[in-house]
Amino acid sequence: MKPITIYLLDDHHVLRQALAAMLNGEEDMRVIGDSGDPRAGIEAIIALKPQVAVIDLKMPGLSGL
Repeated sequence: MKPITIYLLDDHHVLRQALAAMLNGEEDMRVIGDSGDPRAGIEAIIALKPQVAVIDLKMPGLSGL
């Protein structure tokens, strides 16, 4: 079975690291990218096409909505 692909977009680096470590510890999940910059993150999500995107709703410069 292929793992669920996940992209993390949050302006808190430590939170992204912790979530990535936790999710990558599951055999059926794989974090394929992360960003703390909302605009770069959106571009990466479009390019990478993860199955799931975990996005912070309150980020400087751009809302997660």
